[in-house]
Amino acid sequence: MRNFPVPHIQIEDDVHQEIKEELAPYMKITAGSGDGSVLKELPASKAQIPVVCVTENQWESIQLRKEFFRKLYVLAYFRHVENAKQLFAFHSENKYLLMSYHSYLLKQLGAIAANHKQESFTKVRNTYNEKLEELLKYPAKASSHVNVCQHIAGYFKHELTENEKEALKSKMMEYLDGSTSLSVITEQLYSLADRYQKDYLLQQTYFAPYPTYLVTI
Repeated sequence: MRNFPVPHIQIEDDVHQEIKEELAPYMKITAGSGDGSVLKELPASKAQIPVVCVTENQWESIQLRKEFFRKLYVLAYFRHVENAKQLFAFHSENKYLLMSYHSYLLKQLGAIAANHKQESFTKVRNTYNEKLEELLKYPAKASSHVNVCQHIAGYFKHELTENEKEALKSKMMEYLDGSTSLSVITEQLYSLADRYQKDYLLQQTYFAPYPTYLVTI
């Protein structure tokens, strides 16, 4: 089971008390600032980490709530990056989650993390941080998720039969037309990664970007 980081969030004072009580065991909570956000990720004092927030109306949408938690937790992971090794690990483990937002910016993030120019870690982290903020402004579209799933499915090209590959492809098309959910595909891909011991895939946050029980709060 993945060990999730502890996000630091800001909650408006008028948010229902039950929500605050449900979130309190899993997050560090600060009182609201009156800007209308129900929940807002707060940047660490040591670095200006990108901020994501969700309004009261958006909080009522399960889909937008999921999207908020996806971004919230990737930023919570980034908050703990303190050296080049940790940055490389962060980029590696979040590769497919970040790809679901913008594949080209993901490549740019990879080049920054690789640090071929041998720049100071502070400069590299700040540059990575700026590009991460830019990437997270994009929505994770259904077509982008299919692109990610296709990349992941490529790891099993030698293990799966042609019929199994076609069945998986059909599931992705069903997701695009709205007749099945993304979780049906990601659960199948994770199961395949576990069966065939694809360690690189098993460590991907894409399969479990946040504790799923938070969505029902």
